[in-house]
Amino acid sequence: MREMKHFSNHFYAGWVLLLLAAACSKNDKSIVIVHDNDVHCALDGYAAFAGLRDAIAAADTAYVFTASSGDFIQGGAMGTLSKGAYPVEVMRKVRYDVVTLGNHEFDYGMARMMEFCGENNLVGCPVICANLFRLDSLGAQQPVFPAWHISQAGRKRIGWIGMTTPQALYSESYSFYDEQGVQHYDLGESRLAELLQQSIDQVRARGADYVILLSHLGDRPGKDTPLNSRTMVAATHGIDAVLDGHNHLLIPHDTLYDARGKAVLLVQCGSKFSRVGKLIISPDGKLTHESIPLDSIPYRSAPVQEVIDSIKTLTDGFLNRELGRGAFSLLADDGQGHRLVRNQETNLGDFVTDAFRHSGKAEIAMVNGGTLRENIPTGTINYRQLFDSMPYHNALLKVKATGVQIRSFLENGLQLYPAECGGFIQVSGLRYVLVGNKLSRVEVLEKDGRYHPLKDQRSYSVVVNDYMQGGGDGNTALVHCPILKRLPHSDTETVARYLEFDCGGTVPARYARPQGRIIKKNLADSAR
Repeated sequence: MREMKHFSNHFYAGWVLLLLAAACSKNDKSIVIVHDNDVHCALDGYAAFAGLRDAIAAADTAYVFTASSGDFIQGGAMGTLSKGAYPVEVMRKVRYDVVTLGNHEFDYGMARMMEFCGENNLVGCPVICANLFRLDSLGAQQPVFPAWHISQAGRKRIGWIGMTTPQALYSESYSFYDEQGVQHYDLGESRLAELLQQSIDQVRARGADYVILLSHLGDRPGKDTPLNSRTMVAATHGIDAVLDGHNHLLIPHDTLYDARGKAVLLVQCGSKFSRVGKLIISPDGKLTHESIPLDSIPYRSAPVQEVIDSIKTLTDGFLNRELGRGAFSLLADDGQGHRLVRNQETNLGDFVTDAFRHSGKAEIAMVNGGTLRENIPTGTINYRQLFDSMPYHNALLKVKATGVQIRSFLENGLQLYPAECGGFIQVSGLRYVLVGNKLSRVEVLEKDGRYHPLKDQRSYSVVVNDYMQGGGDGNTALVHCPILKRLPHSDTETVARYLEFDCGGTVPARYARPQGRIIKKNLADSAR
């Protein structure tokens, strides 16, 4: 009996040692977070994104999670054709662990966003946002989504917090206000740091070993709000890393310091899957980050690729239809990350606004640079390239505006100039002069083929998209202008018809370079 008891004690002790060894082994695993931001409907990248996650998980050396910092339902042909449904279908197959919202999740309206991310949760994972609120009849704020989520990684816990930019309240105002101007949703701009600190404290109180902010705040001030990821880190304490989005910047690794002087890692991965982020938390708590070019990832998730291929089968016939050809590129950016349409005239801006003015038989046409997202490359031009370049499918309106209103509209587009701004205005039938960062002179192309000074009290016919006429980008100068006509085609279809029919299927040579509609002068030149 004594021998049996002795054997039992040894047997029990052996199992305890094995369990302790297993626990220690688990604690020796790293945590890896594969993450994205600002994918903007670049569906092909999801197969490599999920493939990388699956390869890391198969090695069984780390706990692996996937996360997104927003802007996934809009920004390309696949979002436009389905009003966001195709990207969400692919994301569901990826099986994210957690996502937050970008400002472009509101592009199709609050109801459409809630179809994807609300009660039905078509995106297929927890959606978190600490600063989106519904306003009740008394103006009290009710959270729309949980502010945070906790994931278990062995014996460690990750606290995720989501935040989106308050700029969406202005840039996508139609999702937050009804047609009578009554506000129904809010983004907590006045207490953003308070909301963030409250969420940090809550996840720490629930045992979070690491706190990761999924941020769609960007790392710099915007036109409508100075709040960004850097100001939030400086105003709070307790965050370990910020997986940032919104600016489309490549930030492989930056070190910020919180309100108590603790180092905080900030990263951002460009846009449209130019890079995939890989945040590694070692067993001893050290954080490192890799920014991986998508084309260097050798893995592909077969189930995700199958969904992508099925969507392409449905859409390729339409999207690949040839509309014409160009002997040169029409530029929205310079290929190096500088979005030219947001602070200077481009040949793409000239081509698009000419199409608007011609279709509307108007004196002037104007478009915000943020509407133009991608270059249209040399060679064959099809619907896919147009939808990728102009993904929002905005309606076009012909309005009557005074010279004063037109001048104000242009000035509002210069609020961040010379920095990039989505509200910067490209024009047709008009040219304007900038001296330093100020609007100096505005001239209108008259019937004699010459430019003449804009007359403040005269009314002009102007074609703009419904987004800007409705106060998009915070530019309210044309909100009260009488609407003369709603054009029969969307902005994208108008450009397609202009190329195919009015230009005979060839981009005219005059668009090879900008045509001198936005003239920049420095103060010294102006003084001469």
